[in-house]
Amino acid sequence: MLKKILHWFHYRALKEALSKTQHAHKTVSLETAKTMCILFNAEDPANETVIKKLMTQLQQQGFKIEVMGYISKLPKNRGRVIFNYFTKKEVSWHLVPADNIVENFANTPFDILLNLYTEEILPLEYISAIAKSTFRIGRYIEGKDYYCDMMISLKEKDALETLIQQIIHYLNQINTPTTSHV
Repeated sequence: MLKKILHWFHYRALKEALSKTQHAHKTVSLETAKTMCILFNAEDPANETVIKKLMTQLQQQGFKIEVMGYISKLPKNRGRVIFNYFTKKEVSWHLVPADNIVENFANTPFDILLNLYTEEILPLEYISAIAKSTFRIGRYIEGKDYYCDMMISLKEKDALETLIQQIIHYLNQINTPTTSHV
């Protein structure tokens, strides 16, 4: 029951934030993109390894990358931190990230936003929904078309690596029209 109430308040806050958002989204291919941001679930340290590998690959291809991970609490023995993180402490009781997180990340106009988490994480979905990124892509979650412009349908057991492979595959398939000169 409490979860339903929290979700109701969360979606109410999200609806209000979306009503103030004036950003138009459109399809962007890997060929035309220059900047990307990644949102991911940092609870599992294995996810960080996967995201580091992807980030390195994308940077080697010339993309400017920003990464934001969500974790309930940063452990003391985390080691060298190379990503931006936010924790439950920086999320309101109705699961909305603090203003400074939204301002610093969601308000940056990236070409592509990669939602790299395989389960519902409302604070990450909130950031993606209001982001000024041109094209947002992530896993298909029924009824959640507000947080992505393109969604990838996966089996329940599919891992983060599968989501990344599918996203990169489909981004490579996108043909963005070029202007022709007569």
